[in-house]
Amino acid sequence: MLRAKYYGAETIITRPYLHYVYHCPGADQDVLKRAWTYIRSSKESLTASKLREADWGNSLEDLLESDPTQSRDGISTKAIRSMLLSHACMWSSIRSTKAFNGIRTRLKVTNIFGTIHAQFGNCLVLAQCCESVWFKDLDGFAPIHEVPKLLEETMHKCKTYSNLAPALGKDYQVLHKALYSIRGLQR
Repeated sequence: MLRAKYYGAETIITRPYLHYVYHCPGADQDVLKRAWTYIRSSKESLTASKLREADWGNSLEDLLESDPTQSRDGISTKAIRSMLLSHACMWSSIRSTKAFNGIRTRLKVTNIFGTIHAQFGNCLVLAQCCESVWFKDLDGFAPIHEVPKLLEETMHKCKTYSNLAPALGKDYQVLHKALYSIRGLQR
């Protein structure tokens, strides 16, 4: 439970970076693509989920706290930071959702509507990222293979508890459409 809350907080903190990268103007996309290529080439032996935990020389924190006007290999640290944190946001959303889905019984202390609706929000963000042509161009960025199962599990919880909160029934319908869309893209 605490792990899920931790990843949920991390998602909320890093979501503005994902929003920035997702909605960046076309001119910035080239810089961000180069930043992602730099990140992947620097840590190519790592899986995407371990990328942000890797040893970055003076540490990831130093990179995140560095002057955004500085550069590494001609790429601004601002672009590298934005890509790392937006990637971290997606993986935190996945980890949070997986952790909550791993809790098999309803906890008495948990606001079930708030918990499931938060997972709905995570799944919606992940589904949108998986549909994005911009993110598909970034090798290894969007975890499209992880998302359908997370949507299905969250949909099941929405349906199970929709009698307690009718809004969860609407959440179910939205996730159903998103899942259908993602599955259409995977074919």
